[in-house]
Amino acid sequence: MDKTDLFTVSELANRSGFAASAIRFYESQGLITASRTAGGQRRFERQMLRRLAFIRAARNVGLSLDEVAAALAKLPDGRTPTRADWTRLSKDWRARLDGQIAGLVALRDNLDSAGFVRWLRGDGEGMVVSMRSKARRWSGWVR
Repeated sequence: MDKTDLFTVSELANRSGFAASAIRFYESQGLITASRTAGGQRRFERQMLRRLAFIRAARNVGLSLDEVAAALAKLPDGRTPTRADWTRLSKDWRARLDGQIAGLVALRDNLDSAGFVRWLRGDGEGMVVSMRSKARRWSGWVR
């Protein structure tokens, strides 16, 4: 492998948009891998950029790090996800997103309804109470 295909933590952070601390954390969790120089410095292969993009997309969908790790573990020999891998995995995540969207639409619709907040004290603490029967289970204290 050519040394130009290896990145330091800061180079990978700059290219991926992740903080260096996040990259070190993802490595500690086994989501990405690095080799070490004789001096112990991390060096990341170019393909880790694709793995980080995959991690970002999966986290944006709402997957936990455990779920991301499980998805990456399904890939043979820990390889970087391909377009075909993404297509297969994203089908599984579509239902999850549809559920999140439906929940957010219901929340938005309740916010638009008159009387959503029945009582709110002046100190910023109050009780959220929906006037719609579907959303009463969501009622609770807010601060």
